[in-house]
Amino acid sequence: MDESGKGDFFGPLVIAGVYVDHGIARKLMDAGVQDSKRIGSDARIRALADAILKTTMGLSEVVLIGPAKYNELYEKFGT
Repeated sequence: MDESGKGDFFGPLVIAGVYVDHGIARKLMDAGVQDSKRIGSDARIRALADAILKTTMGLSEVVLIGPAKYNELYEKFGT
């Protein structure tokens, strides 16, 4: 599971989670999945996203929280 974006003003907070067992983890590593900060191109990230979706066979979820909802939740829960 990981998140990207701040959500409070400029755009959504995006949270993605994937179920991974030992076999899936090996396939993802073999496909080159790694920390996105270490990947140099948007095209490579898109290709790895496709590999993740295919390898996990639907065992993933992506949630977008826009600025209005983010601020509402932040007021309620804080950090």
